[in-house]
Amino acid sequence: DGCLCLVGSEMCIRDSLEAVALDVGVALDADGREALVTERVRTTDAVHASLVTVGESEAAMLAVAWRDASGAEIATDERAITASGPAVHTFTRQPEGGWTPGRYEVEVRVDGESAGIRSFDVR
Repeated sequence: DGCLCLVGSEMCIRDSLEAVALDVGVALDADGREALVTERVRTTDAVHASLVTVGESEAAMLAVAWRDASGAEIATDERAITASGPAVHTFTRQPEGGWTPGRYEVEVRVDGESAGIRSFDVR
């Protein structure tokens, strides 16, 4: 729980951002949450990793790493967010030419701390 206090001021902004759910699937609902959570996807599917957070943060960094079965990173992405209350943050991956069949995992980090890892199979 970080706190930014300004010298000579009573103001204190607390970073209370917390990851509460991480889902992987192939369909999103209107809020950007995973509508069809699945561990099996097709080679032609776009795969979504949806992270649900609660709390507040003036400046948090979200990072995602997509890995193949050997643990090698095949793609990464990151974005800075400002959050106030519940929010959904979605990362999407659809390799050019499609997924190679096999086992994959996606990990999402919030400010360098793992928010979760989800595995999925491409068939």
